[in-house]
Amino acid sequence: MTDQPWLEVMPEQAVAFVPIIVARNQIQTMMMPGLREIRSALKEQDILPAGPWLTHHHYLKPDEFNFDICVPVTKTVSPQGRVRAGILGARKVARTIHRGGFEELGQSWSALMAWVSAERLAACIDFFECYAKGPETSPEPAQWETVLSVPLMD
Repeated sequence: MTDQPWLEVMPEQAVAFVPIIVARNQIQTMMMPGLREIRSALKEQDILPAGPWLTHHHYLKPDEFNFDICVPVTKTVSPQGRVRAGILGARKVARTIHRGGFEELGQSWSALMAWVSAERLAACIDFFECYAKGPETSPEPAQWETVLSVPLMD
């Protein structure tokens, strides 16, 4: 299920991140190890997450994903292994919430992009998925919530 899209300004956010470039069919094998690496670095540096984890996809090719696994933070993380410190700049975005399992995310993305087009907005090539409620909050995919955001050109 996809919520009605809306416009919002995504505020600037400091993050700890791991950059990933991977074949499309390997994305699921990379997500959890990257997230565990970030969480381990944060724990070792006594830094608490400032919100749910997310991915920032720089672009999407048919056979390749180029994205960062990110965890919002309130203090700058020191580089550790693949973990880096970064800032997600404030941006105007079109946003919706996907409610359900990850295998249905494509349908929600299609709905969001159709809305962006119908509203005559110009989308950037990058996009964000914020995993607000996922497997760690409930074993039931129907309870999961993924916030989908596509930045807009000025």
